[in-house]
Amino acid sequence: LIAGATTSIALLVSFFSLTSSMFTNIHEQGKEIGLLRAVGVTRPWIAAVYSLEATVLVLSAGVLGVCIGSAVAFTVTAQRSLFTQLPLPFVFPRMAVAVILIASVVSAFIAAFVPAIRLVHSNIVRLMRFS
Repeated sequence: LIAGATTSIALLVSFFSLTSSMFTNIHEQGKEIGLLRAVGVTRPWIAAVYSLEATVLVLSAGVLGVCIGSAVAFTVTAQRSLFTQLPLPFVFPRMAVAVILIASVVSAFIAAFVPAIRLVHSNIVRLMRFS
């Protein structure tokens, strides 16, 4: 019960950090968005590109984290089994990993899409002076 609460708090903090990071990333690229708008790129395409960028970035980081975490967990479980002489199987938490990956991808998409939509509807001159 305590581990579940700690995990939930850690996930909440991680999602807040992810949202803040994506929001800041989009706002730092205001000048680039203004330049894309000035050369004629459509608003939905710009929003889609930045949302896709965030989604791919978070998905690849999540998959890499799952691989590294699984390798570490397997190693720790194997060492514990060797030291205690008890048959301790490694159980991969498929459902938890799936929920966390899906939630992080959705969070990244929303965190990038909302500020991107706001910026693409801004005045081009304001965007060019933004940075």
